[in-house]
Amino acid sequence: MAFYILSRVAGEGADRYDKEGDYYLTETEKKQLSDICSLYKHVVVAVNTGGLADLSFMDEFSNIEALLQIVQPGMESGNAFADIVSGAATPSGKLTDSWAYKYEDYPNSESFFHNNGNVDTEYYKEGLYVGYRYFDSFDVPVRYGFGYGLSYTDFETKVTGVSCADEKVVIETETANVGNTYSGKEVIQIYVTCPAGKLEKEYRRLVAFGKTEILAPGEKESQKFEIALDRLTSYSEEKAGWVLEAGDYVFWAGNSLADSVPCGVLKLDEEVILTKTDNICPLKEDLDELKQVPEKMQEKYKKLYADAEEKNLPGIVLADGPAGLRLLKHYIVQDGKILPTDFKNSVEGGFFCENAPKKPGDVYNQYCTAIPVGTLLAQSWNEKLIEELGEMIGGEMEEFHVTLWLAPGMNIHRNPLCGRNFEYYSKDPFLSGKMAAAMTKGVQKVPGCGTTIKHYACNNQEDNRMGSNSILSERTLREIYLKGFEIAIKESQPMFIMTSYNLINGVHAANCNDTCTKAARCEWGFKGMIMTDWTTTEHGSDCTASGCMRAGNDLVMPGAASDRENIKKELDEGTLSLDDLKACISRTVDIIWQSNQYEGAVPYKK
Repeated sequence: MAFYILSRVAGEGADRYDKEGDYYLTETEKKQLSDICSLYKHVVVAVNTGGLADLSFMDEFSNIEALLQIVQPGMESGNAFADIVSGAATPSGKLTDSWAYKYEDYPNSESFFHNNGNVDTEYYKEGLYVGYRYFDSFDVPVRYGFGYGLSYTDFETKVTGVSCADEKVVIETETANVGNTYSGKEVIQIYVTCPAGKLEKEYRRLVAFGKTEILAPGEKESQKFEIALDRLTSYSEEKAGWVLEAGDYVFWAGNSLADSVPCGVLKLDEEVILTKTDNICPLKEDLDELKQVPEKMQEKYKKLYADAEEKNLPGIVLADGPAGLRLLKHYIVQDGKILPTDFKNSVEGGFFCENAPKKPGDVYNQYCTAIPVGTLLAQSWNEKLIEELGEMIGGEMEEFHVTLWLAPGMNIHRNPLCGRNFEYYSKDPFLSGKMAAAMTKGVQKVPGCGTTIKHYACNNQEDNRMGSNSILSERTLREIYLKGFEIAIKESQPMFIMTSYNLINGVHAANCNDTCTKAARCEWGFKGMIMTDWTTTEHGSDCTASGCMRAGNDLVMPGAASDRENIKKELDEGTLSLDDLKACISRTVDIIWQSNQYEGAVPYKK
């Protein structure tokens, strides 16, 4: 037997390309794979990449008998790989993306940023049809579907009950390990088909999921899924609210989208507006969104700074993510003080400073855990596991006196070429929101520690993240790109939100009152702080520090003299109100008082 490892590098600040050596194999890689398959009868390909890659080679070699998607598992990757391929552990992950047969099958493949030569403006013409919502609704076949994943054993899941009470649909299941040899875990997934009414609908959407404990052969486990009615709503821009249209809501249960089967129907006689809102982020130009043919739908279903200093407020320590805490490997102490270090020391473990002169003083090393990247964590479909992992990270934050973890990232995998997809969870907003909520609950169990859910919102590319303008309808914004943030906020109340660099329908995300205040604070009840990404206000006049304050974005990071000058100028001119600035400072002080910089801190909870 032979193993072939396919690896790719991607990261912050640059997107990937649908070219050889990135999305596609190089001629050298094809030759290597061909040679291996000619020499070995049994071949396994392991894809160690942060994002999807072309798998057409799977059709060329019949002796490639298995594909293992590794997705950058962190410091225990070698042990985990060995356990899986040796049979010591039974795989139980499921895909959080749909893996197309070819890149051109993705609905925004031609127009994705550098593909059409325009990195300044991105038209989200696919609308609601992101990921499996597109493939499932338009009957486009995929190589591996959303929620799919194999095991060394077999499971059978049957629905034992469907009911509706207290504004919830309750679905009960029983899952049995029907294999003869291996123990393992199974993921149960619940989808719904909403009625094809006035509002455009995807064919199915994920509304609940759960993972069993380890089941031995013959062992069974029952689960109960309570599905709140708001998971069945669609957003009506015309009525400015979340609507349940009249008709049949068909529920599906299975261990993947493709293998799910209908299990119940909720009939609604008349339309219900479940939640009223204000409209946000209006389009400023026409956008021709992708829609299904109606017949097809029917067919398928100033003083303030001084005051703060007088209170002797401590600073709080922040550590970046995404795969655990990002810390310097070592620091130097001289005469009882930590010496400042060059930024290059923090890049690639100080690789670019290896030949620099040694500074005098005592060297202190520090170590933390490199956890798997976001996509792999989400592919566990295991909220309990993610919460436990979050609590571990919170413990390391406590050890290193870190208050705030600049993670988790939870943007949508809109296109496989986004350079930071590895950091994010999924193409699905419900799954992304549940994963971020679980991680936040775990971290924030540790007294005075908090998470920062990011990047809020529509940060789905990296090539021009500082200046790109995301053009999309309000409904698409709310149902796809804000929904995960909404779930995370309502279920876990993270300490911070970090806004993104891009504009949303012409308004910079950090200066957007509609998303920061109207949606996050007023609609969803967010009580924490909102911060900018680093140097957001230093790249032009479309985003200012005062604009951040007016929008409800409390903290400009890392802060520059130009930000202070802008705030002072607008206070003097009256374009920034003292009340807006006071509100930001009040939230800042409130968070610091609850941080682990004080003795007796308790788990952050609003």
